[in-house]
Amino acid sequence: RHKPDGCAAYAEEVGSNSNVKCPMCLTLPALTLLQKISNHLELIKANPERDANNPEKVARDLEIAEMVLGEDAETLGGTTVDSAFLNLSSTEHCGKMRALEKLLGMWRATQGDKVLI
Repeated sequence: RHKPDGCAAYAEEVGSNSNVKCPMCLTLPALTLLQKISNHLELIKANPERDANNPEKVARDLEIAEMVLGEDAETLGGTTVDSAFLNLSSTEHCGKMRALEKLLGMWRATQGDKVLI
């Protein structure tokens, strides 16, 4: 269970003077990262253009992208965001969109109902 005084209590408990984060404080960022990975791999890549004034964030994002993509990074377009990402978000390049397009087609053909996404 998470302690009200947070990471300081955890650091004291494990005997560390450094800036240690308790496991509960890491849960939300880890879940957010997993959500980005499941939505589209392009979302975990670093965006140096958007974050030009924050080099620490770019470095952290690059590190995360390298860790997630591993040896397949170059095959998947590198560790930085493709400038044509919106064009790549078509059904041609995204498995989720491909599946959704097929589902919508089936629903329209069998039921003729409208679908709210």
